[in-house]
Amino acid sequence: MTNEVRATVRRVAVTVSIVDQEKAMECQREKNKARCACPNGECDRKGRCCECVAFHKAKGQLPVCLRSLFEDQVTQQIKK
Repeated sequence: MTNEVRATVRRVAVTVSIVDQEKAMECQREKNKARCACPNGECDRKGRCCECVAFHKAKGQLPVCLRSLFEDQVTQQIKK
């Protein structure tokens, strides 16, 4: 097998792996919506956690659902 063929096989394997991971991580919007801590009841990202986290990250913000985790991490670092 040539190096070019090996490289193509690797790219295909990586692509298949990514597709499999995306299918495994399909959004469970209704389940997520039920436990979403977002105070904005009209938010169109409510229940779509990946979109929400990406949106807030782009704005340099932390979503409400991750704030307590962040605060816990900071508190642990301060105690050290």
